[in-house]
Amino acid sequence: MYNQGDNEPVIRPSRPETAQLLMSFQSFPEAERSEEMSTQQAYLREKIAMDQELLNKYKRRNKDMKMNLLLHRFHEQGKSFENFSRDELCDLLSYLEEKKSELNKRIAYVEGLAQAEGNNKPQVPDQGFITGHSSTKN
Repeated sequence: MYNQGDNEPVIRPSRPETAQLLMSFQSFPEAERSEEMSTQQAYLREKIAMDQELLNKYKRRNKDMKMNLLLHRFHEQGKSFENFSRDELCDLLSYLEEKKSELNKRIAYVEGLAQAEGNNKPQVPDQGFITGHSSTKN
């Protein structure tokens, strides 16, 4: 980069620092040098995957906002289902089914945790064992 009035470009880091960094890098064994390096293709694949994940996140957020608006129109403004388009109703039905499925998964998970906790609770011995007398008759 050139500063006003300078004939030589300003390089950060400076030329000697750059040469030192390059020499330091080249002093590492080949295996260490290439350990964290990736090809352009691998980098682009990783970047595309990250961007796709971000896009999906924004699509979900937009869908949630759209469905919340539809539900608001129905609930707060007293609109009937007749005032919605067929596409809106299909989207709303799909959204509600998706939320129902998520709730069912959460319920199953919580029930599974409760069951696991029930199995891990210490067994309380019967009174006969505690007092030294057996509760069973011989």
